[in-house]
Amino acid sequence: MGAAIAEPFDSFFYSRTGNPTVSALEQKLASLEGTEDGVVAASGMAAVAIATLISARSGDHVVVGEDLFIISRQFFEEECPDVGIDVSFVDITDLDAVRRAVRAETTAIFT
Repeated sequence: MGAAIAEPFDSFFYSRTGNPTVSALEQKLASLEGTEDGVVAASGMAAVAIATLISARSGDHVVVGEDLFIISRQFFEEECPDVGIDVSFVDITDLDAVRRAVRAETTAIFT
């Protein structure tokens, strides 16, 4: 292999797997929020998927506000069931409806 792709790779070998500008933003946001780390996504839909898939696994359940961007709704209706995540849509402004939707296997409420 040529020197350009020889291992060990540094953390910014390929921009899609690591980028110094994105890393700096993640670190700054984490610092401002008082957390250990942060994740910056390229789109809102990527953020929706990341937040959901780190919060729920196959067999888990999420409660989702019914008033959603259409692509987010499609993710919850089609993609989540494909990986075994059960989804209940509720009027998120109705706290009693949210409480009724929560069950033992609920791991997240997405609003």
